Amino acid sequence: MLETESEDLNAEETIEPDPEIADGSVDELSMDELKELLFGEWKVTKLLGFTHVQNDYTNYPEGHDIIGNHIVINEDVFSSEGLEKYERYQCEILEPSYEVSPIKERNLIYYNVKEAIKEDPELYDWILNYGEFQDLEIRGTRDGIKRQPPAVNIMISGNTQFVILTMDCAFYLLEKE
Repeated sequence: MLETESEDLNAEETIEPDPEIADGSVDELSMDELKELLFGEWKVTKLLGFTHVQNDYTNYPEGHDIIGNHIVINEDVFSSEGLEKYERYQCEILEPSYEVSPIKERNLIYYNVKEAIKEDPELYDWILNYGEFQDLEIRGTRDGIKRQPPAVNIMISGNTQFVILTMDCAFYLLEKE
């Protein structure tokens, strides 16, 4: 009996990769498109929800107190110093390089989609039905050390319609000012 149980435990279900993700057919953004889309000052406007990988809802059920705070993304600097109450997430990246990850991830906002999102049908529909994200990979000089990432993550929706800030497995909508 133990042998059978151990065989069952070792048997893995094969999951076929999503062909849209696996075939590498990702719309690449040129540097000009990235500049137009991303460069500027961004305001944190809404908590969208939490990922299912790690449930930060228990620690921060209403998210972090960052609504109204700012992120700066431009050619010379990336700055999250505008996240006023969270020093560990504040940083300044000098001479940043920006690259959109070719990997699309789906349905990351899984847990506790906030009621405020349900009032925005376009955003709510995207989160529930599409939810493709691509990481914005940011590297630059931080605290005198080259090739360092920021203390927060920025993601772009697959349709480049939404820019998302992630920290501690919580997702926030950013809107350009």
